[in-house]
Amino acid sequence: MINASIFRVELFERILLNVHDNRDVEGLRNCSYASQTLRPLSQKLLFREIRLTLDETQRPSTSAEEPMVARLCLWQAFSDLLDRSPHLCGFVHTLQITRDVLTWMTEKGEDDNLEKILNRLPNLQKLFIVLGKENASDNDFWGLIAPRIQNALLECLYSPKIVDIDLSGLPFFPAAHFDGFPATLKRLTMTVLKFELDMLDLLKSNDHADPKTTIARYRFALKNLVIRDVAQPGPTLNWLSSDICPLNMLQVQDLTFAPLDPRGQTMTETLKDHECLLKRFLSITKLRYRLCSPNMEANHWSRSGWNIYYDPYTLPPTDIARIFPSLRSLELESSWRYLPEQEAYMHPTSWINNLLKMSANMGLESIVLHMSIHIDGEALEEVDWDKLLSGLDHRLKSIIELRISGLDLAGEKILLQNEVLKSLPKRIVFL
Repeated sequence: MINASIFRVELFERILLNVHDNRDVEGLRNCSYASQTLRPLSQKLLFREIRLTLDETQRPSTSAEEPMVARLCLWQAFSDLLDRSPHLCGFVHTLQITRDVLTWMTEKGEDDNLEKILNRLPNLQKLFIVLGKENASDNDFWGLIAPRIQNALLECLYSPKIVDIDLSGLPFFPAAHFDGFPATLKRLTMTVLKFELDMLDLLKSNDHADPKTTIARYRFALKNLVIRDVAQPGPTLNWLSSDICPLNMLQVQDLTFAPLDPRGQTMTETLKDHECLLKRFLSITKLRYRLCSPNMEANHWSRSGWNIYYDPYTLPPTDIARIFPSLRSLELESSWRYLPEQEAYMHPTSWINNLLKMSANMGLESIVLHMSIHIDGEALEEVDWDKLLSGLDHRLKSIIELRISGLDLAGEKILLQNEVLKSLPKRIVFL
């Protein structure tokens, strides 16, 4: 026989979880005040995910004569709350820190509260350090963080309960620290890494193929790996392809590979260098791949037609199918922008159409086109969407999903009214 009080609590938990999944923070707060029974249940969900960022009291002045406005740091208030109610510390499972917070602390020397927060989260499972809206992604920011904050972050990253780490806000994070990540880690987002001279020397030699020289072999087995904004050539990709890398690629099922465009660099690497890395993933069922660089420098489209285009650094679907025979879902990233100096818009529709045609016989169950579109409404109406879908059979169209970001409401309306895009069985998702 079911205990009535236990049944009631489980029912309340399901109801509150639905409120949480709808991101209704105010609703959860109101529930926490409703009764003694709902309070702890609501608090667990309210504090499950914490995002530490900077809240501007008003927009900064654009005038050089006027000082920047003061900012209210919500992470200070959160630290004070944990002082008053220490039981809340155990409810936090996810902590996201934007680079704005780390920058603010570095400049102002006000990092005591963050250190206290990091040291008081015993059940933390996910730690995300991400870029803010105005942060650059190409500087060694880790070296600017106070050593005691570095140590506090590493204690969290090394916790045996950690399952998800995002280091996208910490470019040039030391690769040597990967050796301490726990065996529980299942998802990792990373960007370009920093290497000590002895490791760089090892990468340049052939010794890393010898198991005796392995620094840390297969310390943790990932299910999901995200590699973003890593230049090729470069030591990060070489390290990932080597036997001194502690990542076990054999069990990764979900891979996002978005390297920087290597054009314009002095280089001898080719597509084969990417293939050496990708061949380490034997169980991939889902691949998200960036088509060239974020800005698509080579995809010049104008009203007069296409410029000559050749990209030896993007794997064609035929090679993807050969490398990943178990692949079931393919996601392609592309970016559409206006080039004022060339008076041209970049619409890679024909090129993507060619990739889609080559994907027809791969046995895929899902194809997602992530398009970041940054062009005005007039140019958007001139895009020939027929080129994107031309020659595709019904089965291929049925598995294609468009996910589009960067448009305002007017731009979204233009695409929703487009007859060609309406022919796709799956509706457009705007991000």
